Amino acid sequence: MCGRYYIDGDIDIDIDMIDIINIDGGNSGGNNGDSGDGGNGGGDGGGGDPGGIGGTRWLRRLGRMGEMRGIIGEIALRYGPGAVKTGEICPSDAAPVLALENGLPAARLAKWGFPRWGGAGLIINARAETALEKPMFRAPLLNSRCAVPSSGFYEWDRLGGGGGGGKGKKGKADKYLLRREGAGVLYMAGMLGRFADAAGAAREAFVILTTAASPSVAGIHDRMPVLLSGEELELWLSDRAGMERLLRRAGPELSLERQ
Repeated sequence: MCGRYYIDGDIDIDIDMIDIINIDGGNSGGNNGDSGDGGNGGGDGGGGDPGGIGGTRWLRRLGRMGEMRGIIGEIALRYGPGAVKTGEICPSDAAPVLALENGLPAARLAKWGFPRWGGAGLIINARAETALEKPMFRAPLLNSRCAVPSSGFYEWDRLGGGGGGGKGKKGKADKYLLRREGAGVLYMAGMLGRFADAAGAAREAFVILTTAASPSVAGIHDRMPVLLSGEELELWLSDRAGMERLLRRAGPELSLERQ
């Protein structure tokens, strides 16, 4: 499963850099304020430009600035500087997602967790193997997929295979940060839904899809997020057959850092 993840906080984005990003690489969302609740193909972000996230110019731009910095820059353009929480991301937090708008991927904020039908609490994960069979997940998975950028995700060693004996201070399970070697951003496959908040306003939320743990993770947990490379984002977001292939494949090997 994935119950916490991490966004590197050592990324400074100032407004001058944001302006340079916008001029140099384009911005699929535009500087139009908070589109917040726009669904796939919606929002108030204008027509987009091939320099937005997912375009060739965007990929070149990532190589210069670093992927997470570019994503935070897109969010800052849209919502204002400081809109992105960094460090440990928890259920119910608003966090960046990449989703299609006007046919191009764009960065926006959404709340982590679908509300439970007729009950308290949030649903934060969905099993990749059965999500298409579940009424809550079928339509979002078919029509509103997203990618959740992170610097890594956390897992607790409840099986004792992480090398720390499974128990940390005060008998609690050891906590690990899992990363993919050589990847600046760990993209997790997700899906978006729209729900009414306590005031009746529509808000967007996301769920992270999980799959069977790869061998490097299986020593501490039997599940892990479905992970995507940057090159697979377009396939995940826009192609149903590609989506189904990505959900079926085995997870990659990851490095574990004891916290």
